[in-house]
Amino acid sequence: MKSGELRGPNTPNIEGWPEKGTTDPTQIRRWSRKWPGFVSGIVTGRDSGIAVLNLDRKNGKDGFAELHRMGLDPDTIWVASRFVTTF
Repeated sequence: MKSGELRGPNTPNIEGWPEKGTTDPTQIRRWSRKWPGFVSGIVTGRDSGIAVLNLDRKNGKDGFAELHRMGLDPDTIWVASRFVTTF
């Protein structure tokens, strides 16, 4: 899974990181030494085949409650891939 280093939430250290993300452990270690204490971001979408649903509770809206109203349980982990689907 391609990775890139992030300064903070949604703030990449590497400009254009989705295209420059890598699975190379040597490069990832270099980035980790260059920016200690920072987290890796995972490339999502068409390139990786990973879809993410980000639920928020802010500005008077509650994504978790909305999913519950739709009959879905956001506390259940769903994993779907080309190889395996788990509910």
